[in-house]
Amino acid sequence: DGKRHPMRRVVQTDPLHEEEIRPRALFDRYLELLAGDVGLLLESAARVPRNCPACGAREAEPTYQKLGFQYQTCLVCDSLYVSPSPTETQLVTFYRKSEAVAYWREQLAAETAQMREPGVLKPRVDWVTSMISNYFPTPVTLLDLDGNCPYFLARLMESGIVGSCYSAAHLPGLPEPDIPQGDNQFWSRLFSEPPDATVDVVTAFEVIERAANPIGMVQACSRWLCPSGLLFITSISGAGFDVRLLGEQVRHVVPPTHLNLLSRRGLQSLLDRTGFELLEFSTPGRLDVELAAQAKAADPNLLLPPILDELVSSEDEEIRSALQQLLQRARLSSHVRIVAQRR
Repeated sequence: DGKRHPMRRVVQTDPLHEEEIRPRALFDRYLELLAGDVGLLLESAARVPRNCPACGAREAEPTYQKLGFQYQTCLVCDSLYVSPSPTETQLVTFYRKSEAVAYWREQLAAETAQMREPGVLKPRVDWVTSMISNYFPTPVTLLDLDGNCPYFLARLMESGIVGSCYSAAHLPGLPEPDIPQGDNQFWSRLFSEPPDATVDVVTAFEVIERAANPIGMVQACSRWLCPSGLLFITSISGAGFDVRLLGEQVRHVVPPTHLNLLSRRGLQSLLDRTGFELLEFSTPGRLDVELAAQAKAADPNLLLPPILDELVSSEDEEIRSALQQLLQRARLSSHVRIVAQRR
C-alpha cells in the first residue's frame, strides 16, 4: 500500500507442549533412524567448508559436534551453522532415500497431525492471511517453498485471500510431498514453478535451516516475487534461549535437517544482501522453557546458570509461563518467524 509500517513483534500465549508435536517415543525412533542414514548417505569426505551462510563472514569458532557434523558459531553475527556442509547433491540423495525422513512423514507427522492443526497450522494460516490483507488487495498468487503442508495451502485457498498457488522445491530433484487423494485441478497444477516476478507471496516454513545455500534460496524467492512482494520464513535460531542454553544437549536440533540456525543479526544481513526489507521479526516460541526443564530433569548433572536453573525448574506454572512470554517479547525464543518485503 506504499505506507511504511512499524516492525511487528508477536507474542503467542496459547499453550503448546512438545509431546503434542514430537512425542518422545516417536522422536527417539526418528533420531535412531537418522543416525543410521547419516552414516550411509552423507559421506563426510564429500562435505565442503563454507563461510557463515547468513552474513558471509569467515571468522567462526567450532562449537560442538552432532552425528559427526561440526557446528560453528559465526564470530560476526552469532549464527550457528554446520561446516563442512553436505553438498546439494548429497542432500537430494538423503531426502529421497532416508528412512528417517520417510518415518517422520508417514509416522510422526501423521500421528500428530490433529494436534498440529490447532496448535501450529491454524496460527500460521491466521498470520499469513492477516499480513497479506494488510499489504495486498486480495486474492493473491502464492508460492509455498517445498509445499510440505497441503492442509496449510487448502485453508489459504478456502479463505479467499489466496487465489492461486504454486509450489517449488528449494533444491531441484527433491521429491514432491504427498497430496490429498481424489482432488482436483488445484492439486494437479500445484507442483510447478512459476515464471519470474509473477508471485505476490512466498512462504518458506522450516526450509532455510536445511538449505545448503540459504542466500541462493532467498535469491530464488526474490526472483519469483513481484516488486513489494512478501516473503514469510519460519526457522530455528542459534541465538534462541534453549538452543544457546543447552548447546549440544538440545535434542530437536539435528543435522542435516538443521544446517543453518541463523541469529537475528544473521537473518537481517541475509535479507539486506538479497534486497529485502524486514517487516516482522518475532520469536513466538512456546517450548524453550519446557525443553530446558526436560533436559535438566533428564540429566541432573547438566549445569545451567544458577538463576536460570531455578526458573526453568520451577514447579510454578505461572513462573515458567512468564519466562516464556518474556523470551518472546525480547525476541529470544529459538522459534523465529519473519516477514520481509522485496524492495
